Amino acid sequence: APLFRITMLYLGEGVTKMVFTNHHLLWDGWSFSRLVGSFISSYTLLESGGDLGIPEVDDYGVHIRKVLSSDTFKAKSFWKGYLGELEKATVLPFVRDEKGRNKIFGNREDKLVISQGIQSYIERHHITANTLVQGVWSYLLSRYTGEDQVCFGSTISGRDSDVVGIEDKVGLYINTIPVCIDIRGEMFVSDWLQELQGQHTIAREEYGYLSLSSIESQSSVQGSLFDSIIVFENYPVEE
Repeated sequence: APLFRITMLYLGEGVTKMVFTNHHLLWDGWSFSRLVGSFISSYTLLESGGDLGIPEVDDYGVHIRKVLSSDTFKAKSFWKGYLGELEKATVLPFVRDEKGRNKIFGNREDKLVISQGIQSYIERHHITANTLVQGVWSYLLSRYTGEDQVCFGSTISGRDSDVVGIEDKVGLYINTIPVCIDIRGEMFVSDWLQELQGQHTIAREEYGYLSLSSIESQSSVQGSLFDSIIVFENYPVEE
């Protein structure tokens, strides 16, 4: 405690810096973007002598209650079928010490550049940049592990498109779900990526509300199914 705090630092010569620190338990990246945007808008309005009025109540409990009332039997049945052919967990082969597997053993940041050629390819075959990245990672995992079937985690927004104003709501909506894929040498890459996208879309949009532990419990594989995840951040950020 506290789960968030605001620190004002006076730097001299009329300059003040505000440092906002928060625990990820409270909200996701999308929500934080909306919070900052709302703060700047409110600050600008007050500075010009405007009136904020009464803000609309954002009840995160609506999301929680909806998740708790969802059909878990149907969701578990889907994940049981989806994970049915998975025979073993997909773990990166670079860490031999099992106890140290979840510790960072290297940090490197590379910027992914979507070239015009790549953009044309994904548009022509009706796939997303996220699907392309997932396909690349699937192939790399297959090469690293020597397995034809691989599994990794995908962090999803968890925002139900049917909910009015969902893009402006604040809370911890994200979830991580498994992505399992067979590396099929006999398929065209475009067909393989479209299949990957189709399966992931159903899993994400219709059954992505189950917790990861509940999903993994539907597999015959004991314990965690993967030790790598892809977080494809594609949420609005105001200037």
